[in-house]
Amino acid sequence: WKHSSDTEFVLINQKESPMISIDLWCKAGISFEENQKEGIAHFLEHMIFKGSDKLMPGEFDLKIESLGGSSNASTGFDDVHYYILIPRERLKESFEMLINLVLNPKLDIKEFILEKEVVIEEIMQYYDQPDDLISNLFLNRVWVNHPYRKSILGKKKCIKSLKIKDIIEFHERQYIKENVCVAIAGNLPEDILEI
Repeated sequence: WKHSSDTEFVLINQKESPMISIDLWCKAGISFEENQKEGIAHFLEHMIFKGSDKLMPGEFDLKIESLGGSSNASTGFDDVHYYILIPRERLKESFEMLINLVLNPKLDIKEFILEKEVVIEEIMQYYDQPDDLISNLFLNRVWVNHPYRKSILGKKKCIKSLKIKDIIEFHERQYIKENVCVAIAGNLPEDILEI
């Protein structure tokens, strides 16, 4: 179903499900990164959880948990997605918070500087994982001159050189309504289209 805003929706009604899954997908994976900005898609995924115009850093996860749900995110080659598993009666409130968090993030310079260290540490931990290293070597040989050969985490030197404006520009370019698909599955209420 395509909304009038050009955002696509996939709705799956599963009456027997006690929970509802909300999954917001965006064409904003590493395939859309510019040269010398490897890792920006994953870095932005981290920054999204640093708050929005209505939420303080960390508040989103706390609110979702207080409503009986859980949340997470993942960056891939072509996409990034943010997802929630929530009780049915908390659908509308959770959906509104997710949309606000992802589409209206507060990309704060102080949080940006702190998060750089977190992402660099994650890259360093990656080098201690032999399975991941072998997988990445394989992708480098198969996808010659293709974005899939890059590491989703990026390179340490690229992360160090990123500026807050790079993150803001990537968000403005990729996190647009035409690039978004929302999948909602579970025991859907009758007014799901209005929500």
